Amino acid sequence: MGEIHRQETPENMRNQYDKSKIIEFLSERPFQSHACKKIGLSKATFYRWVKDNPEFRKEVEKALQYGRSNMCDVAEAMLMKRTTEGDMNAIRFVLKNLDPRYMDKRSVYVEPPNTYMEN
Repeated sequence: MGEIHRQETPENMRNQYDKSKIIEFLSERPFQSHACKKIGLSKATFYRWVKDNPEFRKEVEKALQYGRSNMCDVAEAMLMKRTTEGDMNAIRFVLKNLDPRYMDKRSVYVEPPNTYMEN
């Protein structure tokens, strides 16, 4: 029987282009506001697309995860660079977070046992 074909209007084509550009930007930098501003899209439109389109929402979530991973890689590379350059703040950070010998000691309060004998 007859299938319903959605007509590709210039608006639909523009939306598809904007969606693909948003995904591309989020994969590089995981900041929705930045991505929207970069392509001239309102945040309200972006959030409406995420709400109304489960497939787009999945793509956004995947792109955000990938973008965050990329940002962590960049941050770690910069930290290691600063460490090898002798930056004492970077050295302290690495030691306190990667080596148990330099980590802050955390004390845990333990309730003392009741030493009074009940009659």
